[in-house]
Amino acid sequence: MTERSVSPIFGNVAGRALRATPVSSALDTFVSKAVRAGSLPGVQFTDPPGDRGWFGPDSAIWYVHSHLSTGLGGLSGLWAEAGHPVLARGVTEHSVMYRPETGWNGIFQRLGRSQSFLTSVTFGSTEVADRSCRIVRAMHGRVNGTLGNGLPYAANDPEPLRFAYANLAYGVATAHRRYHPAPLNDHDLDRYIADWAVIGTALGAADIPTTMRGIEDYFDYIRPQLALSYDALRLIAPFEGKTVTGTAGVTWSVLRWIAIDLLPDWARELFRYPNIPAVVREPMRAAVKTAIIAAQEAIGGGVEYHQAVARVANRPGPAEIAGAGQREIGPLLLINGAK
Repeated sequence: MTERSVSPIFGNVAGRALRATPVSSALDTFVSKAVRAGSLPGVQFTDPPGDRGWFGPDSAIWYVHSHLSTGLGGLSGLWAEAGHPVLARGVTEHSVMYRPETGWNGIFQRLGRSQSFLTSVTFGSTEVADRSCRIVRAMHGRVNGTLGNGLPYAANDPEPLRFAYANLAYGVATAHRRYHPAPLNDHDLDRYIADWAVIGTALGAADIPTTMRGIEDYFDYIRPQLALSYDALRLIAPFEGKTVTGTAGVTWSVLRWIAIDLLPDWARELFRYPNIPAVVREPMRAAVKTAIIAAQEAIGGGVEYHQAVARVANRPGPAEIAGAGQREIGPLLLINGAK
């Protein structure tokens, strides 16, 4: 497995410039009708010219999120959230996914919002990223209620937010390590985790781990507070129990296997998923990696990525955004979260 450092060369996010293809255009049309139907308002990637956004094309997060493995890790990260009592209750009581009348459209809408937020803060301009954070924080502010033990909960509580973003960062980072043809080395993968901390902090989380070791230590700390509750089973149910037939059914079975295989140890234990023997697991992972690499070659980069590259290319040189607060992590300059 070839590991690499973050490329300082503008526009070469995945070791070479990702390209648009007829396949990517067709898939973008499909995604626009399905997942992108849940996009946040005001999300666009073309303006203003030259704006590098929160991170920029020489960041770890651009490198990781320009690859298909991101979606696999994100699905696994959302799956793991079921273990937290507040997240499990909040999602099942308030998410459109759990309204009986919505069906698969509800799932597409919910995933669309997550996809829209993630791409907007990764590839969007500073203004777009700031606005998306304000919108999501406002959504969280309306999610509150009472747990089964009678205690109140709120989605904007810093602790469940920390758990959510630790799991999303872990899921995507693990998928990147496992399925990217040139994954970041450990040092630069920690820069990716630090990028995630910028996003989580902007949404109101506190004390978010900034390294993979930090996430693993946090999981050890939070484990006694997690539970396979009724709400957790309800949260997982749409992913486990949806009846899908034909080619779509085969595809979903593979996605389910990948997502569960990417779960951290504590989650597989808590959710009582059996350990997969290495004789089965390793060939399956190899086959998935081969398929993902082939798909990435066929698809090229997504529309959001290409528009963001074109936007940033309009700025002469890597000058910082005027007036933006920054903090340095190694050679990468990351813009601090929205206020």
